[in-house]
Amino acid sequence: MTGPLVWLLLSALAVIAPPQSGPVAWQGPDPLIVMSPSPPHTGELVSVTVAGLPPRAKRVRLVAGGKVLATTRLASGDRRALLVAPDAGPLTLLVRFRLHGTNYQAQGGIALVLPSQQQ
Repeated sequence: MTGPLVWLLLSALAVIAPPQSGPVAWQGPDPLIVMSPSPPHTGELVSVTVAGLPPRAKRVRLVAGGKVLATTRLASGDRRALLVAPDAGPLTLLVRFRLHGTNYQAQGGIALVLPSQQQ
């Protein structure tokens, strides 16, 4: 008797529960991030290459210090983004992508941005 009632309550909860917002944490192997020049200096144009994503990953974005950057696909299948290095200090890098209809986010690492060499 309680089985159908529990099923009904769980079904109702699934309908009224808010949808998950934001990307899901990627459980696969972490992507490889390569920055050039390395280490970057404040104000320099930096090329960031993302490798190791699933071949069918779509809408790949690099999040660098809170800024979302579009990437371009290279012949190798890797992705590249360009950014101007921000103020000196740690720069958090995340990779966001879509795979099989799900948005994922993977930890890319932390880069240390050095002060500008110009005086």
